[in-house]
Amino acid sequence: MFNDSRILSALSEHSSLKNLSLAYNHLRELNHFNVSKLSNLEYLDLSGNTFNHSILSYVSTLSSLKKLDMYDIGLRRTFDLQELVSLSNLEVLYMGGNQINKIVFSKGEAGLKKLYSLSFYNVSISDGNSLFQTLGSLTSLQFFELLYCNISGRLSDHGKYVNIAQQKKIILNNSLNY
Repeated sequence: MFNDSRILSALSEHSSLKNLSLAYNHLRELNHFNVSKLSNLEYLDLSGNTFNHSILSYVSTLSSLKKLDMYDIGLRRTFDLQELVSLSNLEVLYMGGNQINKIVFSKGEAGLKKLYSLSFYNVSISDGNSLFQTLGSLTSLQFFELLYCNISGRLSDHGKYVNIAQQKKIILNNSLNY
């Protein structure tokens, strides 16, 4: 565990850094971490820290990011994928272990044109219809995973929102409640 501002400050000076895992370091904020200098960062793992939605303002500046792991970082309630739309190179997103109950694109049009893999683990989504409508707007999505999630809501119209033919793999393991 480290929670020393000097270490975070020193890490942010490495502009050639491509992979960074800050997982399980009991971080609550990244105030001393200058993410704007990490212009080549492609993989960021923030798992197991105690952030909230404010972390997204840091993450959204990392336009070279391809893979983002935000497992169990303290996200709550509604998660708007629009907050990540500036991540134009994002391909893989892990969002499990947060207390998210709804996932939306507030502007209605999906950015994230390169996102091909989206995984949720152990989240409860109270509006399954909205979730599948949002997924339908992610046109490059090839792999979608819901593991041990609690998805409720009207499920009868999901096929009309998600083009099953475009998905290479969909995993809904212990996730749907009718």
